[in-house]
Amino acid sequence: MKKFRIILIVMFIHLSLAAWALADSGAFRELKEAALAGDAQAQNRLGLIYAEGQWVAQDYKEAHNWFQVAANQGYPGAQYNLGVVYNEGLGVERDDKEALKWYELAATQGEAKAQYNLGLMHGSGDAVPQDIIKAIEWKTKAAVRGLSMAQYNLGMVYSQGNAVEKDIAEALKWYAMAAEQGHAKAQYALGALYYQGEGIPRDKVEALRWYTKAASRGEVRAQHNLGWMYSQGVGVKQDDAMAIMWLDLAADQGDEAALLSRDRLLEKMKTKNPPLQPSTEEKK
Repeated sequence: MKKFRIILIVMFIHLSLAAWALADSGAFRELKEAALAGDAQAQNRLGLIYAEGQWVAQDYKEAHNWFQVAANQGYPGAQYNLGVVYNEGLGVERDDKEALKWYELAATQGEAKAQYNLGLMHGSGDAVPQDIIKAIEWKTKAAVRGLSMAQYNLGMVYSQGNAVEKDIAEALKWYAMAAEQGHAKAQYALGALYYQGEGIPRDKVEALRWYTKAASRGEVRAQHNLGWMYSQGVGVKQDDAMAIMWLDLAADQGDEAALLSRDRLLEKMKTKNPPLQPSTEEKK
């Protein structure tokens, strides 16, 4: 449940970015006038600005009010945002059933984030009886519409065989879609599939490529794996300096195994290349 709620908050914040840019452009007054005149899109954007407290005092109740009037007009983005408000209890009493209602209204209009959240709710049994098949159906709708986190989630479903027959080719397809959009965990998962060679030809070079993309986005497991691959020369020319760099980045994120590997590698390098000794004259 905790993981589900974090996903909702991240999605809500991400959606607000367009509102920040609008307020920053000096168009806030015009936006509010449009909202008061009944423009649903303006109402939704105004709700986002109040929810995030950008250029106005943060006010979840005011955000809820604007989301509500826009949602009542059938605006799918506002219906989704209203679902998040009720799911998180932002300015209102938390109400998962009310959240479910607004997600369903937005989802039936093709709002991918609402479809994904419906999938999460059906999968965890929040406000509805748990139904894994229905959860996968909603996540698939969101994934087809291009939502990377839904694509990644489906990749996990098919790679692990959760409620569906294990299908590595299907997992690879969804991971690749999410990875191409820059989803770091999907990039890591894709790298792992290529490295393990389960259900597909093993390709260490391709694994290295995807691990590098994921590691560059801060994926700690990819950073650790890259460190090991460089230290051993797997899929790439052996390079202790590169190995230490990636292991160090993973260690900085709390990966204790990466820290140990880095320290061992540093010791090995000291033994292999001991410090220069002073000359006889210098000793005198």
